[in-house]
Amino acid sequence: MRWLGFIVFAVPLGLFMCTASRAQQPSSGSQPEFAAASVKPSASDDSRTLLQVLPGGGLRVSGATLKFLITLAYEVRSFQILDGSGWISSDRFDVMAKSDGSTNSEKEPRDPSKVTAAQLKGMQDQMRPKLQALLAERFKLNLRRETREQPVYALVIGKGGTKFHQENGNFRGLRIGRTQLTGSGATLEMLTTALANQLGRPVLDRTRLEGSFDFKLEWADQGGASSPPGADALPPADPNGPSIFTALQEQLGLKLESTKGPVEVLVIDQVERPSEN
Repeated sequence: MRWLGFIVFAVPLGLFMCTASRAQQPSSGSQPEFAAASVKPSASDDSRTLLQVLPGGGLRVSGATLKFLITLAYEVRSFQILDGSGWISSDRFDVMAKSDGSTNSEKEPRDPSKVTAAQLKGMQDQMRPKLQALLAERFKLNLRRETREQPVYALVIGKGGTKFHQENGNFRGLRIGRTQLTGSGATLEMLTTALANQLGRPVLDRTRLEGSFDFKLEWADQGGASSPPGADALPPADPNGPSIFTALQEQLGLKLESTKGPVEVLVIDQVERPSEN
C-alpha cells in the first residue's frame, strides 16, 4: 500500500486522487506556464508513479505515462480518455516543472503535516493549467471534450446511516491498496474518485455529506470489478470476504446504485512522443 498525501504521492499506474467529478474544458487560448520544465523518458525500474505537488503549482513526477499526466492535468479518470496511440498507456516519463516563486500564496502551508484538503486542492488547481500547456507543447497534445451517455454508479447513504466519523482536522492522506481504502481527513470526493478508479466507472457522490472524514474500507479481491447486487449481475461469491459493494454497506453504511448518466470524456485528436530536452 502507498500513501497519497500532501507533498509526495506514490500511486499505482493509472490511479490518482482527483477531487473533481467533471473534466475541465481543454484550453485554446493563453494560459499559465511553468517557469522551467523538463520531460524525459523514465529510466527507473520502479513500477510506481511518484508525484510531488509543490507550493506555487510546481510539479515533480517520475515513472508516469502520458495518460496518467492527462488525468492529472484535466481532472479526469483514465477511462474518460478516448483514442490516442497505445504508447500513451505504456511509455513512462519523468517530469520536473518549476513555477515562479512569486506566485506562491501566503495561504499555502509551510508545514506539510498541517495541510488541509482545501490547501491541497488549491495547489493542484495552480498546477493543472500549467501542466496542460506543457503537454500541448511537448507532446503536441490536442484534445476535445464530448459528453456521452455511459453507465455510472451513484454513491448514496444506506438505510441504517453512515458508519464512519467526521474529522475536523487536517487532511493526512488517502491510503490505497488493492483491497483497502483508508482515509484520514479525506473528503467524499476523494472516496468516489478512488472507487471510480477501482471499478472502472464514474462514481457520483449523492450522499450530500460535506467536510472531511476518517474511514477504512476493506474488501476481498474477486479478480476485477463486479456489478453491485440488484444491478446488472450479482458479484461472484468469495469465501474470504465481502465484495467492495457489500463492504461499503457493512463497513461505511454507503451503497452503490447502478444507473446511467452523461459522462464527460476527452477525445485525443493528436499526440506525439516528446522530443529530447
